[in-house]
Amino acid sequence: MALAMWMLMSVAMMLPATVPVLEHVGMNSLRRCQQRAMATFAAVFLAVWIGYGALLMGLAPLWSTLPDGVALASALALAAVWQLTVHKRRALRDCHRASPLPLSGWPAVAGAGRFGLRQGGACLRSCWALMLIMAVASGGRGELSWMALLTGIVTTEKLVRKPHRLTEVAAAVLAATAVTVALTSGIA
Repeated sequence: MALAMWMLMSVAMMLPATVPVLEHVGMNSLRRCQQRAMATFAAVFLAVWIGYGALLMGLAPLWSTLPDGVALASALALAAVWQLTVHKRRALRDCHRASPLPLSGWPAVAGAGRFGLRQGGACLRSCWALMLIMAVASGGRGELSWMALLTGIVTTEKLVRKPHRLTEVAAAVLAATAVTVALTSGIA
């Protein structure tokens, strides 16, 4: 059940950021192959996120025993730091890279699958810390608010041409939120 919820959440959070990439796959496929290529891309892309969700669910007992707010404040702080790293910038740059795709037949399907894996991997490298926040906040108060905030960050980073400035702003918001969660939970 938890994995099904993670799948639904992944679709809801990642789909807005993935629309331009899906359009790229569709526009670079012959008309008769567009739907299959786009479906293959989406399935492989989501499989990357489902795998990450399964990993997080396996690790959930590690943070579920912590006092209220500790895990969430820690995840927020970790995400704030990640936003400022060179690794985040590289992953985000890779998220913006397109790929030439074969036009038809099984090479087109395989190409869409490879592109989905590459895009999913780049997106995972870029957004793993943000989605960790969702895993930690899952089932808690304000889950939809977290989802909206993080979807906004992910989508904006993907759609903006030069997202470097945005990552800095997101880092500041995440850090301030980490401090707020820590203070309101009585951690600090």
